Amino acid sequence: MRQPNRHKFRTFVYFRVTRVLIPALACAVVATAHPAGSVLTDGPEAALHAVPADPARHGFSGVDGDASIRRPTWYFAQWGIPLDLPVGVRTPPGEDWRVENAYAHVVWQSSARAYELAQDGADAALACGVEEDLFLAPTTPGDYPGHAAVLETSSPLSRLAELVASLGLEIVDERIEARCTTAPNYAAYTLGMILTDADAAPEPQTLFYQLMFRDSRGARIARRWCTGYEDADTPVFCIDDGLANVYGLPGPVVGGGRRTYAFDLLPALLAVIATHHAKRGASNRVLDDDPSHWRVTGLYLGQLLMGGAAPTSRWDSFSLRERR
Repeated sequence: MRQPNRHKFRTFVYFRVTRVLIPALACAVVATAHPAGSVLTDGPEAALHAVPADPARHGFSGVDGDASIRRPTWYFAQWGIPLDLPVGVRTPPGEDWRVENAYAHVVWQSSARAYELAQDGADAALACGVEEDLFLAPTTPGDYPGHAAVLETSSPLSRLAELVASLGLEIVDERIEARCTTAPNYAAYTLGMILTDADAAPEPQTLFYQLMFRDSRGARIARRWCTGYEDADTPVFCIDDGLANVYGLPGPVVGGGRRTYAFDLLPALLAVIATHHAKRGASNRVLDDDPSHWRVTGLYLGQLLMGGAAPTSRWDSFSLRERR
């Protein structure tokens, strides 16, 4: 699976994504003293910042949603989509809202307190072999400086007893057309955890851990290091894990209604770090295997597509909690 254009943080490194070198940034780690059990983030609320579709345009482009929320703490990212979704759509508190263009939409459903994400890859003008992402993400102390932050940096993984994520997810619709003949046509749904190691030598490391809820191609998702990152001579690592394979949980079913999930991410994260993985195409890049160096510094959840896919999903009630 080719990988999306990840979150933008402060320190520039470069890695290969969808055959193009683009900037990705490593989180600044802000150490925070937490009680023995604490919520690192929940949400999102009824308004969102928007991040431009072009990853070279850093920062937020505007706010959509509940007009009473002046400083949202979550945002939507639309990387790879050729046209920005509208910004400045403000509504009274308690009302639904919607932003859309020919390629995607984001809808807030007030009564369910859920966000619907939809994309349409059927347009023949869209490039094949290019991934298009539609994600929700909380702001953090290390990215988009000057904005309210809602995700607290976790304690070091070595100090944790649990790191529990919970959410509601519904795959409303999913259509796959074989529009591209020489590149994949598929949709997938993921929760991505961003971990930062500020103590790694000779430079800090970043790990993207992606929990895949569903891949429309149907194959069982086994743990796999991400194509595109493995050949890049950078301190940025990426790995996919499967919901059923790693956590023993059933995946969402298209049209099967809402499912609720709660799972402890900590054992899987510790297992990945313990591999001391050396990149296949850049063996001098070795993942630091000391869990005391690693903290959760960011996350994203949502969907992605390549080729002629048209997915629609709904996400609600997200929470990330640590216990020491």
